[in-house]
Amino acid sequence: MNETSDSNDETRGEPSAVPEPSAMAADSGEETLTESVARDVDPEATIDAGLLNGNAASSVRTESRFGDYELVHEIARGGMGVVYRARHTKLNRIVALKMILAGQLASSRDVERFHIEAEAAANLEHPGIVPIYEIGEREGQHYFTMGFVEGTSLYELLADGPLPVNRAAKILLKTVEAIAHAHEHGIVHRDLKPANILITKSGEPVVTDFGLAKHLDTGGELTGTGQILGTPGYMSPEQAAGASRKVDSRADVYALGALLYAMLSGHAPFNAASVMETIRQVVEQEPVPLRLVNRDVPPQLEAMCQKCLAKSPDERYQSAAELLADVRRFVNGESLSVEMHSPISRMLRSLGRSRFDTRFGDWGNILCWLAPVVGVPELVLAWLCREGPPYPLNQIHGLRVVQCLLLCLILWSKRKAWSLKVGTVERQMIATCLGFFLACVVVLVTARTGIAQGIYPADEEYVSYQFLFIISGFMFTTLGANYWGGCYAIAGVFFLLAPLSILWLPLAPVAFGLSWSVVLFVVGRRLISLGRTHNSEQDERILEE
Repeated sequence: MNETSDSNDETRGEPSAVPEPSAMAADSGEETLTESVARDVDPEATIDAGLLNGNAASSVRTESRFGDYELVHEIARGGMGVVYRARHTKLNRIVALKMILAGQLASSRDVERFHIEAEAAANLEHPGIVPIYEIGEREGQHYFTMGFVEGTSLYELLADGPLPVNRAAKILLKTVEAIAHAHEHGIVHRDLKPANILITKSGEPVVTDFGLAKHLDTGGELTGTGQILGTPGYMSPEQAAGASRKVDSRADVYALGALLYAMLSGHAPFNAASVMETIRQVVEQEPVPLRLVNRDVPPQLEAMCQKCLAKSPDERYQSAAELLADVRRFVNGESLSVEMHSPISRMLRSLGRSRFDTRFGDWGNILCWLAPVVGVPELVLAWLCREGPPYPLNQIHGLRVVQCLLLCLILWSKRKAWSLKVGTVERQMIATCLGFFLACVVVLVTARTGIAQGIYPADEEYVSYQFLFIISGFMFTTLGANYWGGCYAIAGVFFLLAPLSILWLPLAPVAFGLSWSVVLFVVGRRLISLGRTHNSEQDERILEE
């Protein structure tokens, strides 16, 4: 259970070792994010925005008695607190006692978050949630006690590999019931992961660690915009993007889907070699379909998992209660409400997937201006060549020069829009477009040289357009993988036009010019719309802050 300190640096926690099969809530240790990037990522490590107070560790209580409690042994230690197995001497009851790691040196922020965790769980009375017994303070040391769960954790259970489908479904059912209860009381967990799902000796799952809980009714949380809270492999895309104000109960729905994925595959949906790479995958990539990892997974269960793991919250189950209804249907052998995803539907979803779109919002006007500059000269060329060879080469060459000058003039006049804040993403886009432009020039020069040497027939003036269509398709295929899935559809159009243009060569320039004009205008308008939306969201965020 990692917490947020006063620092704005990001940290990453490591799960503490559990000394014996009997385990309460496993708390998480912390280290700086920059240190963790250099090492392998533990899928159970929790990221929290903040560094530990440098003197925190020196204030840990070491004596065996703490008020009415006898401290048996330490269960776990993390960035915010330390958890002991303890015995209440008056009630003769074994409990898990958690206290702030910084002790009397804890900041007001630490204390407030500590109490948010305790109060969040204390207000939830459910057999699937670890109960809170007492919240108090003794000699400046804040603490609370919880029920001690005899058993293990789902994290340890998955060390032996994936679970059978039926057992995974039953664990999911009980877990979703507990989370749905929390949501009904206005509490979002925000850090669901196998280490925070305890398995009793009877095999029942129990949810613990509400250290990152968010109160929906009050909006109470000690985080700010841009801070990343959660566990990389199990956090929702909106959490990974630092959009804490957008995080609601659907973030837990995503995490429940990630838990299901882990139970059926043996690992998190995303688990790269570094924290930052894992976060990037969470935001940008789709997980490998479950049935490719485990062929025993029923298609309905895979569809349920995919819906939970949708990048957009609007495409997921809209509540844990809605997910619970489908889990019950599956356990009872009934049909689910979720739609089955065919290869075609998955392809259509990939067309709508976008990446880095908002980074190019200022480029929209440029593309709209370029549309006629690219299209009109091609129409003029087709008109000049309407009577066939010999073609008016001087006029054609002059037309190409004018077209290049206009392109350069527009790019220069709009240089502030595309040259400011040029990062790695922008450089990739510029390099792709520049490579395409140079390839087109080489194709046209090569074709013209071949005609002049008598190697190609005079109609090669038109035949070169087949290569221009192919180059265009290849460029948009690259853009589809890196920027917007809709570019795949555009690439398909250009690839299709390549062989079709051979059927009537004089129309090849017309088809090339019109297709490029339409593409530039459509993409330009889309970027303009995205830029406006992004700017309005930034304005709202500034006003909220």
